[in-house]
Amino acid sequence: MAYCPTNNWCMEDEAAGALTYAAGHRLCVRERLHVSEKPGITGKFKKFNVLTGETVWEIPDPYPNWGGALVTDGGLAFYGSLNGDFRAVDRASGKVLWQRRLGSGIIGNPITYKVAGKQYVSVWSGIGGWIGLPVTAGLDLGDKFGAIGATAMAKAAGLNLIPQGGSAATPALKE
Repeated sequence: MAYCPTNNWCMEDEAAGALTYAAGHRLCVRERLHVSEKPGITGKFKKFNVLTGETVWEIPDPYPNWGGALVTDGGLAFYGSLNGDFRAVDRASGKVLWQRRLGSGIIGNPITYKVAGKQYVSVWSGIGGWIGLPVTAGLDLGDKFGAIGATAMAKAAGLNLIPQGGSAATPALKE
């Protein structure tokens, strides 16, 4: 089984005129438009069978999930969403057992560590990377082809509504 944060986007590409391909050269397109798979859902956290491709369960999110997942021997999976929700999920059922809203979107990967015999889980929050570029760089969200389509995606998903800033979070979990 695999646990995977996903981005659920469709792309519309338009060729840059007549295309000629030569081995060893890139084949480029002129315009890319990103649209959400379903209105209001542009990301999911999924458990799927890597041998069959079957989805066992999924948790829909309004924003793309850009960070990684942490799976523990204790039956939990941790991940963060771009709207800032840091979650602990039951690996068997997909039920969200705990969540905390952090100050910004999460694109970091959760980590776990022990200090003096006590285990902690931490994650970095702060919208950024390619997904956050249109917002953090102040690009024109009306330009649907800007930043290779990231501006249209940012506008469609409402990424400009995510607070900016970064911080590390190590929430206290009940034993």
